[in-house]
Amino acid sequence: MREFLLALQKRAKENIASIRSKIDAAQTADEVRSLDKQLTDAENELRSIDAQLANLDADEQSKRGAAPQGALDPMAAYSVQRSATVGGEQPLDENVKRRLAFANYVTRGIKPYYLTEERSDATTTTTDVAVAIPDNLLNKIIEKMEDIGQILPLVTHTTYPYGTAIPIDGAKPVASWVAEGASSDAQKKKMSGKISFTGYKLRCEISMTQEVSVRTLPAFETMFVKQVAQAMVKAREAAIVSDNDGSTKSTGILYNANEATQPDKKVEIPKLATGHITYKFLCDMEAQVPSQYEATAVWCMTKKTFMTIYGMTDNNGQPIAKINTGISGKPERFILGRAVVLADEYMDTYVETALTADSCFCFIFDFSDYDENTMYDLGIKSKEDWDTEDKKTKAVMSVDGKVLRRDSLVKGIKKAS
Repeated sequence: MREFLLALQKRAKENIASIRSKIDAAQTADEVRSLDKQLTDAENELRSIDAQLANLDADEQSKRGAAPQGALDPMAAYSVQRSATVGGEQPLDENVKRRLAFANYVTRGIKPYYLTEERSDATTTTTDVAVAIPDNLLNKIIEKMEDIGQILPLVTHTTYPYGTAIPIDGAKPVASWVAEGASSDAQKKKMSGKISFTGYKLRCEISMTQEVSVRTLPAFETMFVKQVAQAMVKAREAAIVSDNDGSTKSTGILYNANEATQPDKKVEIPKLATGHITYKFLCDMEAQVPSQYEATAVWCMTKKTFMTIYGMTDNNGQPIAKINTGISGKPERFILGRAVVLADEYMDTYVETALTADSCFCFIFDFSDYDENTMYDLGIKSKEDWDTEDKKTKAVMSVDGKVLRRDSLVKGIKKAS
């Protein structure tokens, strides 16, 4: 019976993945709505299969007796009734065992039976990672980060071993016109340089109250994934957009180590009292974007800065910025036809008042030219707060990031008064 249900489960997951691919490639809203209905039906079918598998697990667990007092009960986690069974005792499903052990470690401090050393791909150099997060939760955290992040989905993600030198593509080969029967010179691929990644420790601390121990396993996992993902996303995106020099965390896009000899392209608003964002200022920034980045580079700014530009018009009274509703129903922002990515909390907002220091309040950049490197060797350590009985859980991962090439970067700067 289990083999049959597992086969159905695999087929249902493949069907869901196929439908999601069709949704991504859909061209019209009607097509998306039709596919959404198919996706809902397929997901309902998968949930039904998962429930039947959970019932089998419940029957097997009931043969082993009640769960230890104070620990999460996997049967309650699946919201199923215990039922009488006959036959020999069988072990609990390994995946459920790992999830249950991890939940009890976070909520009650019970050391799990598996250790971090079991992960052959773990390369965390920090010494305070006690327990590796189970793969199913790790995947959910990664997916959640990609879902809630504005900038993370746009950058390049790699998993190079720390300390390895990675070459960067240099000049591209060019084609040449030749006479009939003639040949052209072979051109060797050039490398413009090398970069290497280290493993900076990214840490966030979350709190699980004592009351969470009575919750079901899916509820615990949903809360854990949400808290860790949100904290990690903000820290990672802030580092990507910043002017950090890479000494303590990922090198930011706005930092240029060679500014003195190879300065970034920039358009400045003068420090005069009349200096402010103009149609010409935006056109000057757009003019400096190389044509090969026409389809890939995007604006990056805060929402307040965008709304300031949204209220502007050109000399003919036409709006410079637009807000459209995408197929997903979410707003899509554009300035002079180029997409806008919001970076609230990560960079300065344009203000009309005088400044005491230069402010980079917007930039244009192809985020795929930024490489964030991590092995996703995410681990946690837990302790109990003596005063509140809350469980303090510290999540740690190693991350580093660098700009691969700065050709597409154009900065918008307001000068200090």
